Amino acid sequence: MASSISFAYANSGFQAGIIHGPVNTTFHLLPDDPLNRLPYARDAPFNSITKQYDPTCLHDTRVDLLQEIYNWADGRDERCIFWLNGLAGTGKSTIARTVARRYYEQQRLAASFFFSKGGGEVGHAGLFVTSIAVQLAQTVPASRQHIRDAVVEHSDIANRSLRDQWHYLVLGPFSKLREPSSYTLIIDALEECDNQIDIQLIVQL
Repeated sequence: MASSISFAYANSGFQAGIIHGPVNTTFHLLPDDPLNRLPYARDAPFNSITKQYDPTCLHDTRVDLLQEIYNWADGRDERCIFWLNGLAGTGKSTIARTVARRYYEQQRLAASFFFSKGGGEVGHAGLFVTSIAVQLAQTVPASRQHIRDAVVEHSDIANRSLRDQWHYLVLGPFSKLREPSSYTLIIDALEECDNQIDIQLIVQL
């Protein structure tokens, strides 16, 4: 049966690619850690406890499409965004989970946010950037102190616009990393965000 899923590439400030060397994901927050000030959606990551039974692609299915995504994420394409789109029920989320699982197990997944219509904290974009930042502090240790510094310097950052949050909590810390590395960020079901303007803003970040 022909798939009704299609994809496109675009440019953005985030480049997916290869992480050079192991990533240490040990992560403990002290009571006074500035990162505790960042609210985040616990159900956002692909592997949150509420999603533990959500399926991934069966073996030897979606092979060509998955390989296309892997080629992109492995740095074989200079464009920064892989945009997967299609009708509801065509397996986009299953593909996203499959890709997320692959790079998580390879310690190459920076963060993931799976939107869900009517899903409370994952049904809107209010905690989108702060959730990404909290995950980045865990998965990319070199960014952790820079994110902490941003929270201290901008004590009201959780109440700022999404654009400002992205600038200070994500782009700023990553621009300060000494070692050039690339990471994969996966956003699923963006169309299920409850505010169309927020959707447009996230696409533009």
